[in-house]
Amino acid sequence: MAIVLWVFFWTLLLILLAVILFLVTPVLLRLHFVSAPKPGFVFEVRPLGGLLPWFTVVDSARKARPSREKHPEQRRKKPKQRQRGKGPPPGRLLRAGMQLVPDVLRRFRFDRLECDIEFGCDDPADTGQLAGMALAAVHGLPRTPRLSLSAQPNFERRCFEGHLTAALHVTLAAFFLPALRFAWRVWGPVR
Repeated sequence: MAIVLWVFFWTLLLILLAVILFLVTPVLLRLHFVSAPKPGFVFEVRPLGGLLPWFTVVDSARKARPSREKHPEQRRKKPKQRQRGKGPPPGRLLRAGMQLVPDVLRRFRFDRLECDIEFGCDDPADTGQLAGMALAAVHGLPRTPRLSLSAQPNFERRCFEGHLTAALHVTLAAFFLPALRFAWRVWGPVR
């Protein structure tokens, strides 16, 4: 019996350490948007600070799974109407939510941003004017290894194509404080 408890204790301890390790190591995120030949995006995640491979979370090019319903006649039953309980006032929830959004966004850190755009107008003169403004803006930005911008004018045809890749990281444990603040603002004592 003592051996079973000992194994159980160490198993729980290892699981707890694995969860803590997952929460305190950075999670790498990558977003990739493409406009041509078919518009789409890919969202990938790489947990444990890059020790694990990239996992594709969302891929717009991937086909949706077929429906699991065998017979369309057997649809879900109508859900019962929810009873309205005593919850936080909507105004309090909205104010707390509006404060939560910037608090959460501050937890993300950009690693790299790449943008490659090809643009053109019907008239080559309009394309030239647009190219002058766009290239002045692109080359006016400070050079950093984290930022790569490219704008290519196309004087032959009307187009707007390109891709954008953003790489960032976040530590999941950093969301505990904003979540705690949100809960306090919503369900805490009223001022």
